[in-house]
Amino acid sequence: MKKYSKNQLQRYPIYLKYLRQLKEQGYTSVSSPLIAKELGYSEEQIRKDLQLVSNEAGRPKKGRNIDKLIETLENFLGYSSQANALLIGVGHLGTVPQTYAGRPPPRRYCVCSRR
Repeated sequence: MKKYSKNQLQRYPIYLKYLRQLKEQGYTSVSSPLIAKELGYSEEQIRKDLQLVSNEAGRPKKGRNIDKLIETLENFLGYSSQANALLIGVGHLGTVPQTYAGRPPPRRYCVCSRR
């Protein structure tokens, strides 16, 4: 089983945010030196971090495919999975997930309250 340090786990969302920005700018691949230059980490550190979560090896002078890397990081961080939750004692806050405009409506949702 692979072990991840707290620092690594804190860097992965930062990498993901930066990769999404690059994708919006039209990039299709990214290299460790580019990420290192922008985010202030060492190239070696970025390579090691990405090797732990990605099955795809980076190509020298070409880097990694951004779409695959974004998908890998989202899966690793759990952004692409859903979980059930039970909210107790949250009052009107419990209705926020139903009305929040930035998210698709949940597949199943039940609000129960007792007054």
